[in-house]
Amino acid sequence: MSSEFLEPVVLICSGIILASILILSHLFASVNPYHRFLIPMFAMTVCGYASLHSVSVITGEPIVFSLRSSMSHSIEAMLYLMRAIIAVITMGLLRITLLTNRPVAPSS
Repeated sequence: MSSEFLEPVVLICSGIILASILILSHLFASVNPYHRFLIPMFAMTVCGYASLHSVSVITGEPIVFSLRSSMSHSIEAMLYLMRAIIAVITMGLLRITLLTNRPVAPSS
């Protein structure tokens, strides 16, 4: 397969690995006696391991190295997207701030 096709697949699988690790840590942090977390924990473990195995097969690296590289790639991609997300939020807040015609009065 071509590398143009494999790069997005690796990034998507890396995002799935990151999301499954975050969801697993959230499940362990929010354990209570009334919450049945075995099914979501099993699903996130299977999704994470399947994505990790596919990244390992695509890159040809051992699982530990592919986990480290996929986590760094997914965090790097999130940081690149964060610029655009922050710009959109800033524009929305500026629009709300500048277009509202509420008088500013001291509160008593």
